[in-house]
Amino acid sequence: MEYLRRDVLLGLGALLAGSCASDRRASRAPLAPTAVDGPPQQLAPPDLRSAPPFEVVVGQRPYRRGRVRLELEWLRGRPWVHNYGHGGAGLTLALGTALEVRRLVGDHVAPGAAVVVLGAGAVGLASALELLRGGYRVSVHAEHFGPRTTSAIAGGQWAPSLVAKGDDAESRALYLRVLADSRRAVHGLLGRGAGVHERSNFAPEGHGASLLDVPDGVLPATVALERLPWPGTSGPGWARRTYLIEPRPLLGWLERQLHAGAVPFHQRRFDSAEQLDTLPADAIVNCLGEGAGALLDDRELRPLRGQLLHFAPQAHPWLLSYADGYVFPRSDALVLGGSVEADRPGLAPDPELSERILARGREFFGAGTEFGGVAAADSGRRR
Repeated sequence: MEYLRRDVLLGLGALLAGSCASDRRASRAPLAPTAVDGPPQQLAPPDLRSAPPFEVVVGQRPYRRGRVRLELEWLRGRPWVHNYGHGGAGLTLALGTALEVRRLVGDHVAPGAAVVVLGAGAVGLASALELLRGGYRVSVHAEHFGPRTTSAIAGGQWAPSLVAKGDDAESRALYLRVLADSRRAVHGLLGRGAGVHERSNFAPEGHGASLLDVPDGVLPATVALERLPWPGTSGPGWARRTYLIEPRPLLGWLERQLHAGAVPFHQRRFDSAEQLDTLPADAIVNCLGEGAGALLDDRELRPLRGQLLHFAPQAHPWLLSYADGYVFPRSDALVLGGSVEADRPGLAPDPELSERILARGREFFGAGTEFGGVAAADSGRRR
């Protein structure tokens, strides 16, 4: 097995050139001056020793080299709006890209027209809801829905991770507009039963670059810390306010809004653009994620495999990112991640990788690395 950490340290070559360039710049950027004197208040560490994970999940992130594809194309006589290639930032960018989809569709098709949305992950459902709000007659077509989508097993932090932002000024401006729109829309879901909660994300100094790269006008400024706030941890770090997005509650909330608007859902797999010719639609919105590669022969799509461990829920009001991993306490599970593997197909969990993920977490919290295996139920998802 080829674990991608070595490639990350080498800059990932051409694969992640766009996204990692900004991440490397962000990781070297100075942090905002600390707002506290001395160490922060101590926090309780997660329990990673008492029981094995109850589930190991694997997904293929729809990473696209160069930039997310968010644009209109005339294809087979109809306007297609492409909205895919978000990498590990599907939950983060879904609501912002949905606003962009509505703008692009509105430039060519008037409200009242029939629009088919392909894909039922967070990106597809958010796009469908925004079009519904815009007065379009929307239908959603996908092979997988709900818990069988890639979105359903995402970690759940609002952070633009593993997403290529583009190197030209136009692409970067689009990315920043979508990022700001997404943050505002996510904040608007607080307290609405969509699984969105404000949280502080902590990280050791030199890690968590995807959050450091977010402009201060989008998220509150980063706060430098003399040391991290858990017993057993040492060294300086930082904290920044962001959001926990619980994947299944968010998907459920989006589905409920669409059902309330009488949006029909159709389960169907599309392997070629020609298969859509018979659909009665004035426009197509393509949110297929990894599936867009085969549908459109998009060779810029390079899925990045990720593996997560789910432990019994623990009530910790924080998020944590560290070298090669993270801890996200959610209501349904304590999520321990993660991995990034390029060019590794399949969704079967790797037991050796699970052992390493758990060992890293235990080592970070000074809990020792010995354990008796990570046997657990497993599952895998695609968008």
